[in-house]
Amino acid sequence: ATVTVNNANITCVYWHPQDRQAEAAREYLPTLQLQHTLVVGDFNAHHPTWDPQFRHSGRGEALEETTATWGLNLLNTPGIPTHRHANGQSTLDLAFGVERSYMRVGAWVSDHRKLVITIPARRNIPPPKKYALPPTNAEDAYEALMRRLP
Repeated sequence: ATVTVNNANITCVYWHPQDRQAEAAREYLPTLQLQHTLVVGDFNAHHPTWDPQFRHSGRGEALEETTATWGLNLLNTPGIPTHRHANGQSTLDLAFGVERSYMRVGAWVSDHRKLVITIPARRNIPPPKKYALPPTNAEDAYEALMRRLP
């Protein structure tokens, strides 16, 4: 899925470990306006570029080659695990983007740790107006509730 925020395309990806979707990525990336693109997701792919403890897998090699071809830089800090499992840990959740200057990776949390990307707003957005709720008669509310309960 792709959403646009502040003129940036944010594409979320999930590659099931058994799917062979590298070719789909090669076809999809050129359709994006890459100068404002962020691609994040659970890629289930190993490569020493983002996980130095692993040798590359075919999927990882294809992903690294595809992102390099389209000028997408890894935004993760290499070697920080994003998934813990019975046999250890690995880096499967990745973020790629063109401009490191306006994106930074934030907090990591949970089993598949959340990948938080912060994109500063280009304009100040005013906070929502505070609404004053009308006063409520507690007795009337209680009586109405009691009439509806069995």
